[in-house]
Amino acid sequence: MGCAQFVGSDASQARPQGKGRGSRRRVAPLPDDLRASAAAKLTLSAREQFASEYELGSALGRGAFGIVMSARKRSSHTMDAVKIVDSDEGQDWKRELATQEVEVWRAVGRHSNVAELRRVFCDSRVVFMVMEMCEFTVSEKADSDPELLQSRLPHLLHQMLLGLEACHRASVAHRDIKPDNYLIGHDESTVKLCDFNMSALLSPGQSLVGEFGTAPFMSPEMLVARHSIGTDVWSYGVMVYFMLFGELPYLPQETTSDAAKAAIRAGVPAPRYLKVTHRIRGSDSTSFCRCKRRLGPSLLQCCI
Repeated sequence: MGCAQFVGSDASQARPQGKGRGSRRRVAPLPDDLRASAAAKLTLSAREQFASEYELGSALGRGAFGIVMSARKRSSHTMDAVKIVDSDEGQDWKRELATQEVEVWRAVGRHSNVAELRRVFCDSRVVFMVMEMCEFTVSEKADSDPELLQSRLPHLLHQMLLGLEACHRASVAHRDIKPDNYLIGHDESTVKLCDFNMSALLSPGQSLVGEFGTAPFMSPEMLVARHSIGTDVWSYGVMVYFMLFGELPYLPQETTSDAAKAAIRAGVPAPRYLKVTHRIRGSDSTSFCRCKRRLGPSLLQCCI
């Protein structure tokens, strides 16, 4: 769940707006179970409540706003992961973003291709989001197992699309679709979408303004106008291109976020596969694209 490993990785620049520059999201009332649910726990901090049920393990990743660690459940000795967002004095915006992430994550609900949010502990200072444990991100697994991007690629990308579809059925724009935000389950086959800290829950017909996500995966609509759920479809397409061809579609002269955004806005330089020398693709890539054209229209319709 960490930051992207690609050129132009974007961490947050504008703190109250979240990761990216844009309009402030609506602050929703805290869900009931983010408040202490029993009188006996009213005097306990979130840290104390969490520590009474879980034992922290090793660090798994670190992002712009928090850290992800392993956690053993004391009652069952099973392992989970926990995302911890700690807001120091004067950093209430961190807690606000964390509670918004919980709201959006819960709106998506349970789905086999979305990482499960299991428990939440929250007080005025810190938020603990307990989620199912996964061993690798898709990026990490692809680096260690090149076979993943060969014969298993169609299965992988289909599951990634199903996770995105689950978000869009719940009227959630994820706004940071990229390989680093997909996890591989313990069965080393199931793929799960994660990291909802840039996501937004939309009302019918609503559109959004601002730049959110990781620069090379941002849509032109996000960069030049208003965006909605369709911005994720562009990001998914960029991700597919990257995993098929091993490079991003728009390669700027400089490896910076600003240069990546400028290339996307202008549409230049054009993706290299359009050139004659790049039109010969592998049989696996060609077969996958043909399969998606046959099976994908109804699925993609749910994502737009």
